Amino acid sequence: MRKKSIICCLLSKTRYYLLWHKYKFDRWHASAPWPCRPYKEQVVKLASSISMETVVEIGCGLGDIISHITAKERYGLDIDERVIRAAKKLYPVGIDFDVASLFNSNKIKNKCSNIDLLIMVNWPHNVNINDICNAIDNLKSEIKLTYIIIDEIKQGIVGYKYNHTPGNLCLIGKIIDSVESFDGVRNLHLIKIQNDI
Repeated sequence: MRKKSIICCLLSKTRYYLLWHKYKFDRWHASAPWPCRPYKEQVVKLASSISMETVVEIGCGLGDIISHITAKERYGLDIDERVIRAAKKLYPVGIDFDVASLFNSNKIKNKCSNIDLLIMVNWPHNVNINDICNAIDNLKSEIKLTYIIIDEIKQGIVGYKYNHTPGNLCLIGKIIDSVESFDGVRNLHLIKIQNDI
C-alpha cells in the first residue's frame, strides 16, 4: 500500500510540475499534491463531520482540499492569480475559484452571505493571530460564519514564523474537535464561531 501511495505522489508531482511550467505559480505548490500530503485528507475528513452547504477555502492553492469537499457551493480563494488559473484548469466545473485573501473580505462578502465552513490551512503560520482574528471579526460582522478549520504548527517545530497555540485559536471561537496531522508538524482544529449578526 505504501508503494502505491509513493507512485501516486510522484505521478501527481509530475502533473503539477507541468502545470507550474505553464502557469509559473510558486513552485512549492507543485511539490505538495494531494497524494503527497496526507494532512489534506484529514482536513476533508474533519470537514465531513459537520453539515455544510457553502464552503470557502482561503489559500486553496491548486484546489486539492476544496475539490474533495462535498458541498452545494464551493469557493477556492488564493492570493496568487497564477495558481488560481491552474486550479481552474484542473477543476473547470463545480468550484468558483478567484483571487482573494482573508484580508480582502469584500470579495468573499460579494460571493456569499453565509459560510458554513471556512478552511484556512498551510498559511496561518505566516500571519499574526491578532491579524487573523481581526480579519475574521470583519468577515463575520456581515456574513454568517459557522465553522472554521485552521491548522496550528506545533510548538517546537522550527522554520515557521508563528506557532499559534490552541489558546490563541480560542480567540476565534470554540475548538470542538482537533486532530494531530500525520506529518507530525501540525494540529488541525475545527472551531465553532460565535456570530455577531
